[in-house]
Amino acid sequence: PTMQVRVYHDACTAEVMSYQNHRNFQPHYSQPNPLMYQRDEKIQVNRFLGEWLTHCLRAGRSLKVPDITFS
Repeated sequence: PTMQVRVYHDACTAEVMSYQNHRNFQPHYSQPNPLMYQRDEKIQVNRFLGEWLTHCLRAGRSLKVPDITFS
Protein backbone atom coordinates (compact mmCIF):
# COMPACT_ATOMS: atom_id res chain seq x y z
CA PRO A 1 0.00 0.00 0.00
CA THR A 2 1.02 3.59 -0.56
CA MET A 3 0.75 5.52 2.67
CA GLN A 4 2.40 8.26 4.65
CA VAL A 5 2.67 7.51 8.36
CA ARG A 6 3.44 9.86 11.22
CA VAL A 7 5.30 8.15 14.05
CA TYR A 8 5.07 9.44 17.61
CA HIS A 9 8.12 7.96 19.33
CA ASP A 10 7.24 9.40 22.75
CA ALA A 11 3.80 7.75 22.67
CA CYS A 12 4.99 4.59 20.85
CA THR A 13 2.27 4.95 18.24
CA ALA A 14 1.76 5.79 14.58
CA GLU A 15 -0.99 7.46 12.55
CA VAL A 16 -1.78 7.23 8.84
CA MET A 17 -1.53 10.69 7.29
CA SER A 18 -2.31 9.67 3.70
CA TYR A 19 -3.40 6.44 2.05
CA GLN A 20 -3.67 5.77 -1.70
CA ASN A 21 -3.44 9.53 -2.40
CA HIS A 22 -6.16 10.47 0.11
CA ARG A 23 -5.07 12.95 2.80
CA ASN A 24 -6.54 14.61 5.85
CA PHE A 25 -8.83 11.91 7.13
CA GLN A 26 -11.65 13.31 9.22
CA PRO A 27 -12.36 11.71 12.59
CA HIS A 28 -15.97 11.12 11.50
CA TYR A 29 -17.89 11.34 8.22
CA SER A 30 -21.62 11.92 8.03
CA GLN A 31 -23.70 9.50 5.99
CA PRO A 32 -24.28 9.72 3.13
CA ASN A 33 -21.37 11.81 1.92
CA PRO A 34 -20.35 12.74 -1.64
CA LEU A 35 -17.15 10.66 -1.62
CA MET A 36 -18.82 7.64 0.00
CA TYR A 37 -16.35 7.39 2.88
CA GLN A 38 -17.25 5.11 5.73
CA ARG A 39 -18.34 6.77 8.95
CA ASP A 40 -15.13 5.59 10.68
CA GLU A 41 -12.71 5.82 7.72
CA LYS A 42 -9.82 7.14 9.85
CA ILE A 43 -10.17 4.33 12.38
CA GLN A 44 -10.29 1.74 9.59
CA VAL A 45 -7.15 2.98 7.83
CA ASN A 46 -5.20 3.13 11.11
CA ARG A 47 -6.43 -0.36 12.02
CA PHE A 48 -5.29 -1.59 8.59
CA LEU A 49 -1.80 -0.18 9.27
CA GLY A 50 -1.64 -2.06 12.57
CA GLU A 51 -2.83 -5.32 11.02
CA TRP A 52 -0.44 -4.98 8.08
CA LEU A 53 2.58 -4.29 10.32
CA THR A 54 1.62 -7.19 12.60
CA HIS A 55 1.37 -9.49 9.59
CA CYS A 56 4.80 -8.36 8.35
CA LEU A 57 6.37 -9.02 11.76
CA ARG A 58 4.78 -12.46 12.11
CA ALA A 59 5.80 -13.44 8.58
CA GLY A 60 9.35 -12.20 9.11
CA ARG A 61 8.98 -9.74 6.26
CA SER A 62 10.52 -6.34 5.87
CA LEU A 63 10.55 -3.86 3.06
CA LYS A 64 13.50 -2.10 1.58
CA VAL A 65 14.20 0.85 3.85
CA PRO A 66 12.14 3.75 2.45
CA ASP A 67 13.32 7.29 2.11
CA ILE A 68 12.47 8.82 5.45
CA THR A 69 12.03 12.53 5.93
CA PHE A 70 11.71 14.22 9.27
CA SER A 71 9.82 17.44 9.71
